[in-house]
Amino acid sequence: MKKMILLLFTIVISNGFVMAQSGNGGNVNMKVEEQQQAHYPKGDQAFYQYVYSHLAFPQCVQGKTIDDVVSISFDVMPDSTLTNFVVMKDVECNIGEIIVDILKGLKFAPSIQNGTKVKENLVYDFPIRVRN
Repeated sequence: MKKMILLLFTIVISNGFVMAQSGNGGNVNMKVEEQQQAHYPKGDQAFYQYVYSHLAFPQCVQGKTIDDVVSISFDVMPDSTLTNFVVMKDVECNIGEIIVDILKGLKFAPSIQNGTKVKENLVYDFPIRVRN
């Protein structure tokens, strides 16, 4: 009987320790409140203007007509830097990689959730229209 009581006591104490270590009382479904989504500080219009004003088409575009979209995914880190670029959809002449090179130097306002800056993934589409 004493062993059973000791075992039960150990289980109860261990469970309390695990709940205290979790930081939220063991509540796995903690409410997440997003105060701010990650974004370009000057707005989307200024973001696209910046990208297109720095976009220099490579020589291989000469004589081609392109009417398509480049889709690029990237993470906005808590320190405002952009990382983990993935060209999800590209067009001829690897224009997506040229856009990634332009984006690498930019800073975004980070996402804020529950008062803390956190990483957020964004996906942007860049329409590409070349008529030769």
